[in-house]
Amino acid sequence: MKKVALVSDSSSEISQEDARRLGVHIIPNNVYLNGELRKDGVTLQTRDAEFFLAQGGEMQTSPITAEEFMEVFGNLLNDHDEVLCVLVSSTLSQNMANAWEAVQRMEMQHRVTLYDSRIGTIALGRLLLRAKLVIDQGGTVHDAVEQMDQVREVIVADAVVPSLKYFRKGKRVSASRAIIATLLRLCPVMVYTPEGQLTNARTVRGHEGISSLIGNLEQRFGDQPVAITIGLAGEDPDQIARMRQALEHSRLNVKHVSEKPIGASISAHSGPGIYGFVAEPYVEGHLA
Repeated sequence: MKKVALVSDSSSEISQEDARRLGVHIIPNNVYLNGELRKDGVTLQTRDAEFFLAQGGEMQTSPITAEEFMEVFGNLLNDHDEVLCVLVSSTLSQNMANAWEAVQRMEMQHRVTLYDSRIGTIALGRLLLRAKLVIDQGGTVHDAVEQMDQVREVIVADAVVPSLKYFRKGKRVSASRAIIATLLRLCPVMVYTPEGQLTNARTVRGHEGISSLIGNLEQRFGDQPVAITIGLAGEDPDQIARMRQALEHSRLNVKHVSEKPIGASISAHSGPGIYGFVAEPYVEGHLA
């Protein structure tokens, strides 16, 4: 059986500590705080990013370079037969393009498989762990890719952005729309399209955010057994409690619930406070 290394970028929200525990490899995205380079999840932790944004700091992300991918792939291929690299949607980041450049320069197309997840954040991490489950059970890289394709069709990753302030700063929405949304206390619900783009699916009033997310999950999954991951940018135990309580009172057949912080790769663009649920069909051996 071939020895396969599983790799992703830090958009997956898998911490370095969890990566070591799970036996996967996470390459940190580059994040600039007022022009100073930090490594997401290594020299920049989620709580530090949230504090920085709350203080009005300027935060920008930059893709992993081809040279960084080459270093990681080269090291892993020293003691692995193959590498399966699962990356954030190519429509949202240059990571995929830079990884492909790295593989071509190394002439390792036969040993490194790149997978464009067409998704991001916690849902990206879920795809990686579903691939790991296949590999751990003796499957091949091809089997893992097929499994990720299937999960990508059914996984739901919806998030509420409490404020359009940071979207406005990044010129993703107009100033007038941001002002109107603030006055009316309207929040966009962001989802991933099948093509991997992030889009505003609907708008809700601030106090209706959690119930809107839950209602969508109930409609999508019915009584099918599901695993849920709660995502939140920032430390807010009360919000986590509200989200857990909403799940407990929902009609969903929840078999597993976990929590993940949403890190700098996302909050740099959305701002602090973004929250949501990632839901997927539950399988035996679920990794978290």
